[in-house]
Amino acid sequence: MRMRNVRMRNVRLEIGNPIIDKHFKLFLGLCLTVLSFFAISQPAVAQLPQTQIYIAPFNFSALTLKNPVPITTHKGYVNQPSFGPDTTTMLYVMDSDSATDVFRYTVATKTSAQVTFTKSAEFSPLSLPFNGGIIAVRVTKPHAEDEAYTESQELWHFSPMGNPNQVISEQHRVGYFTRFSDKSFAMFLVGNEKENIPHSLVWQNIGETDVHQVGYNIGRSLSQHPYTKQLTFVDKSDSTKWALNALGEDGNIQHLLDLPLQETRSTAPRSEDVCWLPNGTLLLSNGNKILHWNGNQGSALTTIYELKIKGGYIARMAINADATQIAFVVQHLQN
Repeated sequence: MRMRNVRMRNVRLEIGNPIIDKHFKLFLGLCLTVLSFFAISQPAVAQLPQTQIYIAPFNFSALTLKNPVPITTHKGYVNQPSFGPDTTTMLYVMDSDSATDVFRYTVATKTSAQVTFTKSAEFSPLSLPFNGGIIAVRVTKPHAEDEAYTESQELWHFSPMGNPNQVISEQHRVGYFTRFSDKSFAMFLVGNEKENIPHSLVWQNIGETDVHQVGYNIGRSLSQHPYTKQLTFVDKSDSTKWALNALGEDGNIQHLLDLPLQETRSTAPRSEDVCWLPNGTLLLSNGNKILHWNGNQGSALTTIYELKIKGGYIARMAINADATQIAFVVQHLQN
């Protein structure tokens, strides 16, 4: 992949607003391994897959987790976990009425509270530090179909009370994002299958309108390496071999790891969800397993957990800042 500069339409980042300026910069300084998220063009709520978030204590040194439990009894779409800066709370989204809303789970009390009550749909929320509110993908036309829905996916700031405050970037079709550097962030832009336009990866400096194209055919997992600060992403340009790559601020792309193929006789999707640990090692979901990679190229993957729920497989994962809690999404295979 080679980067090139492109000018996307209607791109704006509101740095003049003191709320956005202060807290979005704090977000860029703090979001690291837990930000493998955001909402790729989601179907209508009635068509969302049945998913559940499980949470468990995590032994970082031993790489073990025991007795994960669901965070809610809700039967439907419970997805996209993201731990807060305080490590004791976790945001997630759940289908509510005719759309999806943001909820906050408190680890100590094992309880949830609804945060947003909008007519739009919210996905993959991020809690900002110092009670600075929430950043999330907001779908302003949640009942539209196809391209009208996707075009309404924008990056928004919400108040601490969950009220839509201001659009952060008017770039449409935003699927996921994460930090790239202290002054920039990366975005996954949803493609257009009918026009044969693949998903793409771009990055943008705060306060600038230029968007820099990195590549196409990427996966949904975007994050920042905890040591090198490189942007890591899944490259799907070779359909026979998906790879985890790292992009540096100098524009060079480094290959880190070939992702495992689908297990024999498994009907679960191929592995593409990853989560960095504070020491620079990596967790990957693969079918009903969580794998660990020690960060050294050529090293084998080891299994640290195997899900025992029939017909369920592990998708997104999140680790809190002190690596004492792990959350992961379990999705059930369609019959």
